[in-house]
Amino acid sequence: MKQILFAAALTSTLCTMGLTQSTQTPEGPKQYVPILPTVRKQFWEIDPTVGYAEKGVGGGVYVISDNMWQSAFLVTNDSVIFFDAPESFAAKIPSAIASVTSQPIKYLVYSHIHRDHIRGAVTLGNIKGPKIVALQGVSDFLKAQMDPNRPIPDEAFGGTED
Repeated sequence: MKQILFAAALTSTLCTMGLTQSTQTPEGPKQYVPILPTVRKQFWEIDPTVGYAEKGVGGGVYVISDNMWQSAFLVTNDSVIFFDAPESFAAKIPSAIASVTSQPIKYLVYSHIHRDHIRGAVTLGNIKGPKIVALQGVSDFLKAQMDPNRPIPDEAFGGTED
């Protein structure tokens, strides 16, 4: 559980480092402001054959990006925990992980409720697991929305015990 909490904190940090500025409301339409040239110069070189770039940042943590959305994964001694499943490249996350480790994917952690971060989770149905984990508030919101494109978490944490 400590690894999951660490991973959730890491995800929150990574998600705040987006490459564009969005005026998107939690459930509203996507609207973007232009990307500054100084920001564009920092974009990753995307491998056109796979549609994303992957970088190790140390400690078993890897970041995946298509220069619009990001995801990350943590390789532990016995499994992999990954964070967010952007629709634009979620189907490719298992192969990105497989390029680094043969460990099984155990958890997918939702950083928050936004579709642009988790809607790709439905494309992961062809792999065994992973359990989806999120904050209790995220889980409650997704249950209420009943959105088939955002699977409800299997486990929630951070809520109060009844």
